[in-house]
Amino acid sequence: MAKKRIRGQEGYVLPLALMLVVLLTVLTPALLFLSSTGFLLSKHNSQAYQARYLADAAYESALQTVYRYAQQSGSPPFPLSVSDESAIINQIKGTHTSTNTTDGGSYEVVDLPGHSNPEISGGQRLYYLQARGIVGSAVSSIDFKMVFSQNSPEVLVPQALADQLPPELQSVAVYDNNAPQRAQTQRDALLTSPSYTPNVTCSSVSQMQNAIQSNLNYDPLVIKIGNLILGNNDTFTFSRPDSKQLVIVADTVTLGNNSNLTVRGTLICNNGLTMGNGSDLNVSGDVIAGSSVTFGNKIDVEVGGNLTSVNGSVTFGNESLCDVSGNLVAKGDFVLGNGGSISVDGWLAGNTLSVGNTADVYAYGGTALVYSLIVGNQAQYTFNGQLIVGQSLVSGKTAKFNLGFGNGGGSNVSFLGAGKL
Repeated sequence: MAKKRIRGQEGYVLPLALMLVVLLTVLTPALLFLSSTGFLLSKHNSQAYQARYLADAAYESALQTVYRYAQQSGSPPFPLSVSDESAIINQIKGTHTSTNTTDGGSYEVVDLPGHSNPEISGGQRLYYLQARGIVGSAVSSIDFKMVFSQNSPEVLVPQALADQLPPELQSVAVYDNNAPQRAQTQRDALLTSPSYTPNVTCSSVSQMQNAIQSNLNYDPLVIKIGNLILGNNDTFTFSRPDSKQLVIVADTVTLGNNSNLTVRGTLICNNGLTMGNGSDLNVSGDVIAGSSVTFGNKIDVEVGGNLTSVNGSVTFGNESLCDVSGNLVAKGDFVLGNGGSISVDGWLAGNTLSVGNTADVYAYGGTALVYSLIVGNQAQYTFNGQLIVGQSLVSGKTAKFNLGFGNGGGSNVSFLGAGKL
């Protein structure tokens, strides 16, 4: 009987051995695959960390390049020892091989996709860039921007306009055949039209006064009226007693002769805005018109924000005064009558600007005209930053161009700062 038990035990040995061989045959490739995958994942993670290190290095290298041209120590803004920043940007861009990472790799700075450098805004030149680190299949990137300002005025025109420039502008002229596109890009970037949902709808100006006082819980308080009409010699003020936002939205705004409209907030005209002779308009926020804006003779306009004609032109009658703290922008043209005056702290941007005789324009933030600038006799045009004209510049024999003081001092260009996006 003992012999049978031994034979029984020997009978189980072969099947167990076969099972072990089969398991090893099946599992070994799987274990080897998992092991290699783990190694590759580990290596990729390591390369990802290295790529991030190189992206950071590319960003820091870009800043160091700018600081090498600084004319003073400390934090920006500061003037640079170059006539323009293009040489610095060209040094920043490019690909470099890394010797400080285990797996080698490279780092570079390129234009950020979707942007056309430089972008001009508010008298400043913005460069949107991307710092990249590349190690093996791992890529890491940092999006950032650098901001420069033009310290002295600059006239940007196509080469074909060289003979049209008066002597006082020739010394600051930069010939760029892309000037029309640059002007259009600047203009279009400023043609913004925010959307508001009305809280209250009124049918008359008198209802609007009551609606403001009874709806102070809204912020912003948006009051809609079909046509906002002031008759001759009428005076109305729309404001709220608290510091919250007030927005008046009308289909059209029409002010009669010698009328006066004050809005402590934002005024939006879905269509046009018309002011009669001798009228006053004072708006602490933005004035936005969907179509053309027409101002009569001897009017007085003060806008604390931007004055925008989204799809039309802006016309000022003779001896009109306009002071805009933000941007003055039109999809179409500007016409300033004889003896008038426009002062703009931000950008003045449109298709064509026609300045009447003995009129004055003060464009402190920059000017971008897709087509033409026409300045009449004894008229004055004073500007800081950039004056961009796309196609033609016509000036009367007694017209005068005054070059402002720009946005800084010590050199032609200042570095205002950089930041990650």
